[in-house]
Amino acid sequence: MILNTKIKIFPLILVILYYICKTKNCLLNLKRCTIMKRMQKLFLFAFSLITILSIYSCDDRDDTEFYLPGTWYTEQEINYGSYTLGRGTVMTFNDNYQGTIGTTASGDYIVFQWRWIDYGYATMELLFTDGSTAYIDGAIAGDYRFSGTWYNSWSDLQYGNGQPFYMRREQ
Repeated sequence: MILNTKIKIFPLILVILYYICKTKNCLLNLKRCTIMKRMQKLFLFAFSLITILSIYSCDDRDDTEFYLPGTWYTEQEINYGSYTLGRGTVMTFNDNYQGTIGTTASGDYIVFQWRWIDYGYATMELLFTDGSTAYIDGAIAGDYRFSGTWYNSWSDLQYGNGQPFYMRREQ
């Protein structure tokens, strides 16, 4: 709260100082009014900083978490350990960081919990009920598309042995 107040007051102070230094007879009685030039640079820096922070204030993880809950389908094969999830793979996610993965053909589904990890760009860790793990790096979800790179283990993730996948939401 205090930070917001300071951010709102700071540009006002800079504008006042700018106009004081811009007058014909500079109140600071300097030949070139170097303080005005410094204040202009400071004002430009503050304005740029505020603009950059407002643009990058949202994280892709937040967007992905917003769009992720629901059911996703793919026609690609996803190889997971001893399972080969063939054409018709279905993944579901709920708001409680849980989900399932399986195929429509067999009706078998594997339950998992997921979380974000600090490894790469938007990396998800899937913790399956049998104790195994898988990883999705670069996980991005939008209105109708969920994509990333699937890794069957931590070592696969570290060595880049993954397979890209694209899923769609049923419309």
